Amino acid sequence: MQAAKRAGKSSVEIDGKTFLCHDVRPNFVTATFNPGYAGRTKLPPSNAFRTMNYSIPQRELIIDVKLASFGFNNTRVQGKLINDCIESCRTQLLPTDHYDFGLRKVYAICVLLQKLKKKDPQADEMSLIAKAFDMNIKPMLTPRDNLNYQSIVVKYGLQMSVVN
Repeated sequence: MQAAKRAGKSSVEIDGKTFLCHDVRPNFVTATFNPGYAGRTKLPPSNAFRTMNYSIPQRELIIDVKLASFGFNNTRVQGKLINDCIESCRTQLLPTDHYDFGLRKVYAICVLLQKLKKKDPQADEMSLIAKAFDMNIKPMLTPRDNLNYQSIVVKYGLQMSVVN
């Protein structure tokens, strides 16, 4: 929507639905908390905050929305690919304390994708996704998991040879 507004368009189509650009008014802020995470504090009681519980976050949808807000195209397919790749890392790499393939990893990769897209708006989006994965995940891997990681990114077409 932001890109459509900048281009002077009066409407934008997202997932087959047409939205008027002038109807876009930010009127809420979403904050997510992991209540089981050490060091979390509760929000003060206030009418400004509404609690909403969910058991399983819709990671593909979260990624899809974030990518669309950064100006990516084909976000539904890319969201599924990113989610599936992160899930494969979670299930196929050895369980290690410093690995976190949950929402924090999703968010970290999305933030990195936003920076990469801003730096080079015309770059191939699959190359940006491959670069974000390598920059975010590869440095934390144990030597043993590095080989498994390489097979995962090849499976999803995210090997860095795409970037070079």
